[in-house]
Amino acid sequence: MNFPIIFSLKNFSDRFIITLFAAENKQNKLKIDTMNTLMKSLGVVILLVGVGILISTAFTDLRSNTVLSAGLITIIVGFLVHIFLNKKFE
Repeated sequence: MNFPIIFSLKNFSDRFIITLFAAENKQNKLKIDTMNTLMKSLGVVILLVGVGILISTAFTDLRSNTVLSAGLITIIVGFLVHIFLNKKFE
């Protein structure tokens, strides 16, 4: 007499566990997609930091070669990182 009740509870618990696993798997995939998107944007952020360094030298009296070289190197590194990460994460 109790067999159908036990069977239906076991079936419900199996479905519940499968649903939880699927939801957790989907959430992990979302985290991975978000990290890939952020990694693709890292090169652009580095490039913008270099541009910010060069813009700051235009508005201040700090126009030494070291500051200008640091801005240029940061822009070049940002450009190369952008190319490398876009090829790696596609």
